[in-house]
Amino acid sequence: MANAALEAFVLKVRAPWTLRHSTPDHAATEAASAHSPIAYAAPDDEITFDLPTSLYRSGTNHDHDQVAHLKLRDAAVPTEVNLPEFDGPEQRYCPAGVYEYVLSTA
Repeated sequence: MANAALEAFVLKVRAPWTLRHSTPDHAATEAASAHSPIAYAAPDDEITFDLPTSLYRSGTNHDHDQVAHLKLRDAAVPTEVNLPEFDGPEQRYCPAGVYEYVLSTA
């Protein structure tokens, strides 16, 4: 928190450094079976809000026909590896929930 405040308010997002850790993200990701799901409380509409309200209040705005900016090297990896083993971490990349798994009804 202190580093975030320093970078945002004092350095005006122009910090001359980058915080790093020695483990690559893929090596630090553990299987979903090693963890229990988090049971979040329902939004209280005072401090916490539902997703549509939070997005509206954030002022985030994108064109609905905006070109996708994530490119997959192998389109099978998310459904064949990431979803069954890691519970699809892609779902958590964006707080707006734009990366989702849609179950096929066919």
